[in-house]
Amino acid sequence: MGKNKFFTGMLVGAVAGGLVTLFDRSTRESVSTSLKNGGQKVWDSVSNPQELLAQSKEIYTKSSAALQQMKDDLQYINETVEEVKKLTPRIKRMVTETKDTFEHSAEKYKEVLVEDHVENNNEYTGS
Repeated sequence: MGKNKFFTGMLVGAVAGGLVTLFDRSTRESVSTSLKNGGQKVWDSVSNPQELLAQSKEIYTKSSAALQQMKDDLQYINETVEEVKKLTPRIKRMVTETKDTFEHSAEKYKEVLVEDHVENNNEYTGS
């Protein structure tokens, strides 16, 4: 029984609050305009249900197309992420191998350059 009084009290309070706000002229005009516009839309829908049905179908078609595009995009992103996960170890291995190759080559270049430098110095000094 207490719940019935609670909801009844809320309803009475909401109605009373709504009536008090209607003392303001701009609020009354705004409510009146909104009710007229809403009533006109309802009347248009009732008097021409085919148009409402056509608009509903158009909205459904556009929404379905958008959802399908979103689904395709998410699937593409998921596939791309999986490819990146698979490629990451290979790329890391390739970078490591390339680094090792350059380090090894750098040592070879140093050896060759040092030998050439020593030989060139010996030629100039007459040794």
